[in-house]
Amino acid sequence: MYLSGKITHSVLTYLHNKGLQVDALHDLTDLPAEFLKDPSCWLEADKVEEFLDSLNQSYSHRLGVKNLYEEVGHLSRDLHSWGVLDGVLLMMKEPQEIFTHPQRFLSYFISPLPSVGELVLSDSMVEFELPLSEDNYPMACSYLKAVLEALPTFMGKEMAHVEWEGCQVCVRWNENQNPLFLEGGQGYNVQPEFMQSLVGELEKVQVSLEKHKRKLMLKNKEIKRLKSELEQTRAAASVMPDTESLQQSVLKLEDYFVRAQQLITLLTGQGEVDSQVKEAMERVQWDVVQEKFLEEVRYILDYLKKQQALCEPLIREDVHGLQHSETPRSADFR
Repeated sequence: MYLSGKITHSVLTYLHNKGLQVDALHDLTDLPAEFLKDPSCWLEADKVEEFLDSLNQSYSHRLGVKNLYEEVGHLSRDLHSWGVLDGVLLMMKEPQEIFTHPQRFLSYFISPLPSVGELVLSDSMVEFELPLSEDNYPMACSYLKAVLEALPTFMGKEMAHVEWEGCQVCVRWNENQNPLFLEGGQGYNVQPEFMQSLVGELEKVQVSLEKHKRKLMLKNKEIKRLKSELEQTRAAASVMPDTESLQQSVLKLEDYFVRAQQLITLLTGQGEVDSQVKEAMERVQWDVVQEKFLEEVRYILDYLKKQQALCEPLIREDVHGLQHSETPRSADFR
């Protein structure tokens, strides 16, 4: 499941307006900072929840607010952090236009939207079941609850009241509430058909953005995977010359020993062995050295050959994969 960047962008905008700079975002999450500030972006829900929890722990006490995300959600109209959606909501006349279709509004914040069930409507109340539990996403749900309460303020009305228990959501608003402010004393003059068309077009754009953002996220994951494999390939490639050099050194050492062995054979093959030579041979345990040296050399060479055999396929496979990945597939973004 994904949550909209409208949530993170709203929170960061609120903190900025309070004079707080959240510069070290990379210390709080591995989500790209530009995505956190993009209201059209979609982010992994679990990572968003963790990020919101970190912000709540860091800033709630400093701001002196009991519920940070309730505060942010209630100020949605003034934050102007939802992009195009802000303008559409400001053109609507009554909150009922939104509350009677809760799944449509929530689809701007949750993707894919969980099925909304048990929908009950009246003139001033809507009740529905949303499989997004406060137990699993307490920070995100706190924000969305406050957002639903703040929706009437976009039409100059008083805030609604929302009860969100488990997966059950109930929204109540005052059918005859007075406006909080007037729009130039003239009210709105927007045809309902135009608004429906505008919302429909906005939904199409939203779906298209979701599609492209998800593809972008998949591309980013693929890039991270390729970078990791490239690092492994480089490590393997750096080992290869060292392995080959070490093999040559071992072979040279073997050659030196064979020459020494030949020298000893010459010295001992001339009849009577000199006492000093015999004593030196016993001191260095020449019989043991002669037996074990070639055995150890062969063991080292076999080990190096095995390591080389393991590295070569890895390098060939990764180089082949990187060559194919360099070919652009622009059709994915059409």
